[in-house]
Amino acid sequence: MSRFRRYRLVVLVFLAAGIASAGLWQHERHNAELDRRANLDFNLREITSSIEQRMASYEQVMRGVQGFFAASDRVEPPVLQAYVEALQLGADFAGLEEIRVVGIPAAGRPDPYADPARRMAMDGARDSGRLMMTGKLKPPSTNGSLSQVNFVMFLPLYQGGRHPSTLAERRASLLGWVMAPVRMNDLMASLYGQRASASDIKIHDGVQMSLETLMFDSTLGAGAHPAAPLELTEYLVLAGRTWAVTVRSRADAAVSSGKDSSILIALGGAGFTLLLTLLAWVLVTGRVRAITAATEMTAELREVKERFELIFDTSPDAVVVSRWVDGTVVDTNNRFTALTGFEREDLLGRRVPDIPLWADPHEHHKFVNEVNEKGFCENFEANFLKKDGTARVGLISAKKFLIRDVPHVISIMRDISERKEIELRMTHMAQHDPLTGLPNRALFYDRLQQELTHAKRDKTRLALMFLDLDRFKSVNDTLGHAVGDLLLKDAASRMIDCVRASDTVGRIGGDEFVILLPAINDDQDALLVALKMRHALEQPFTLPGGHTVRISCSTGIATSPDHGVDEIELSKNADAALYLAKDRGRNRVEFFNPT
Repeated sequence: MSRFRRYRLVVLVFLAAGIASAGLWQHERHNAELDRRANLDFNLREITSSIEQRMASYEQVMRGVQGFFAASDRVEPPVLQAYVEALQLGADFAGLEEIRVVGIPAAGRPDPYADPARRMAMDGARDSGRLMMTGKLKPPSTNGSLSQVNFVMFLPLYQGGRHPSTLAERRASLLGWVMAPVRMNDLMASLYGQRASASDIKIHDGVQMSLETLMFDSTLGAGAHPAAPLELTEYLVLAGRTWAVTVRSRADAAVSSGKDSSILIALGGAGFTLLLTLLAWVLVTGRVRAITAATEMTAELREVKERFELIFDTSPDAVVVSRWVDGTVVDTNNRFTALTGFEREDLLGRRVPDIPLWADPHEHHKFVNEVNEKGFCENFEANFLKKDGTARVGLISAKKFLIRDVPHVISIMRDISERKEIELRMTHMAQHDPLTGLPNRALFYDRLQQELTHAKRDKTRLALMFLDLDRFKSVNDTLGHAVGDLLLKDAASRMIDCVRASDTVGRIGGDEFVILLPAINDDQDALLVALKMRHALEQPFTLPGGHTVRISCSTGIATSPDHGVDEIELSKNADAALYLAKDRGRNRVEFFNPT
């Protein structure tokens, strides 16, 4: 026997054990990286959602000032200041400077219209009728109250408090603007707390990330943290501006998470590989020594075997070794029994296809084909059944190797059911309103785009409704936000009862709801649904604490293709119809009228 053939088994065992250990180590590192990325993505989504909600709160206050101004013939600055102070803005409005009203500039264009950045935002608000804000502003040279202001928001004021439908009318009827400066540092300081201990946050004005566009940096003044090579960025569109929100994990936070066991697995795998290789070496070279020292060799082999079994059975993952040619189970470890409920004695000698382990035979067939084609398989996700029939989700890696020139396969499985459930919950949280469970703005407009595509392809009609609850603010002010939240949940439930299963009801903020009605025959179908909702919401609400509340709703409807063929145009027209319903006394249903 040549020296190469004599030690071939040792080399094969060493390679197989080393590859299996390396696979386990890489698998754990990959899972730890996924956990860190998921946590960072969750932090980013939470931060951006908080910023959007805070900006919506700012807009709500400014619209209150807009409404107060529209309801009065003339508002003096002390009266406006008294109104703003009466709002009792709390921590939810941190960063918002003194709100004031500025008129149309004279020929000399005094401040703030003289500033190009502010003028662009003021013109945009005037022409669109919506809230607009400036980009990053350079601090003035004086020590005035605006020394920390990063941007200013503007909301137009029109004659009669109405919202003109055309650009020319908006420019002709402009009275002035509601102006609200904002301090970026105070805004962010009130948004995130414990998240700062896990990640660094930067916000840039626009998509170009430079020192000139930097609006906020959580590391300034707090000392730089050691950064890990993991960074995520999301772009927000707020009041006519695009913000780039970047979240970067820190190395100290990643280490303190305690979820990375790759070092322990690497050490255990190295020991497993060495012991298994040593066993192979003993088997290859033991014949001569066995003749002269049979007793000593028996003791040594027993000790090596016990060590191997200890490492094999204490592995954190389920391990199965089977013959490749017929799938007969050769060995399993204790973790496999704990994971599946199948005892080792029940499996030895049985063929893997005959064991009721795979929930879907097609997945098993795909797994076998992949191992057969490549000789290995990494991170194969499949559904499996425990002995009691409980369904779980597993992540399987496998490798073909030789044992005494006989092809075998070692399969390593980890239960990822809890992680899959977390991913599903995170996806649901990212797409639904946390209070009512309705689709949020992102999910609703995604469905709107899909239905518009279907309507264009099938030449069908659909309706988009904007609905606001009338007198909801008085409920919040008199009974508190907790009762207001219960009212919103009950109102959402009633709206759902008024639509079909194919329709979508969403909440986009505060007491603002949107309803999508695909595949309608004519405008009468949408009107019937809107009237049904109005009737349902007019019925008394009985809330905890013995409170009985009556509200109503204002509804604006736009249909496609008559009032728009894309989500932007259709949403704008439905919003215009909603404002028309409010202007005509609320508790009304109005269709968009292009004239």
